[in-house]
Amino acid sequence: MYIEYKDKVKEIAELKSLKSDLSSDEMEMQDLAEQEQAECQQRVAELLEQMIELVLPPIPQYNEIIMEIHCAVGGKESMLFAREIYTMYRNLAYHRGWEFNEVDVISEEKDCIRRATISLSGDDIYEAMKYEGGVHRVQRVPKTESGGRIHTSTITVSILPQPEEVNITIDPNDLRVETFRASGAGGQHVNKTDSAVRIIHIPTGVRAESQIEKSQHSNKVHCMKAIQERLYQIEFDKQLEESQRFRKIQVGTASRSEKIRTYNFPQDRVTDHRIHYSTNNIQQFLNGGEPLLNMMAVIQEKSKYEILNEILQTFQNKQTLSHLQS
Repeated sequence: MYIEYKDKVKEIAELKSLKSDLSSDEMEMQDLAEQEQAECQQRVAELLEQMIELVLPPIPQYNEIIMEIHCAVGGKESMLFAREIYTMYRNLAYHRGWEFNEVDVISEEKDCIRRATISLSGDDIYEAMKYEGGVHRVQRVPKTESGGRIHTSTITVSILPQPEEVNITIDPNDLRVETFRASGAGGQHVNKTDSAVRIIHIPTGVRAESQIEKSQHSNKVHCMKAIQERLYQIEFDKQLEESQRFRKIQVGTASRSEKIRTYNFPQDRVTDHRIHYSTNNIQQFLNGGEPLLNMMAVIQEKSKYEILNEILQTFQNKQTLSHLQS
């Protein structure tokens, strides 16, 4: 599939070169080359979709997130903008049918937010919202600005996937069960039979031991419960650590230069700098309307192709290295 993809991309480049070399009176050849190029481009699109399904890593699915909005550079103007972004996501949640609940909102003045923490829930909400995290920059003339100068302010948005109920399934083949004679008090029965149990979870090295019961079966039950609890805690801590890592990546230092998106009021334009995509009608965007939904969809689509491109590039580099070593 990858070889065919490379061949089709090469064929498209050759057809483009051929069309540029053809004279204006060679219309039949021009049309033929145009048709072949369109067919190649269609096939490339199909191959890309197939490769995305095959090689992209599974996407973590979280149905609950915590969103944090903090004012950053710009004083009161930043707090005013934080309120607008808060309202934008509240409206978006309403349009998408998500549950939107305030956890904590610090508002020192009317229409201003210093910090807000919101809980949002809905099917695959993290997948829909994960690219909204980062520094959002606003450029406009503040209401308090008498000289008409444009000010630049920033806020930060963090999207934190919440650890869900952890379901631990233990494969019996991953366990090593050892029995031995219990030591210490307990009478003749305890010391003369292999009633004590030690269970080791081989993939993680987690182990549990019990000799408090006279029955080997009862001690095994105690061990399994302990193993289950420890594996649960490991998985829960991993999810929690991942959530905190996302926050650190998204917020950065909140400087103007780290922005992911700019809301330019004088030009009525919103630009996402990660994908070089702009849209107009800033007010509809801030209402959580179609311009915002469209931008989010473009970001998600482009991210898939970027990840695929990285995987294919790594594969190609390995092939080149293998060829040089052989």
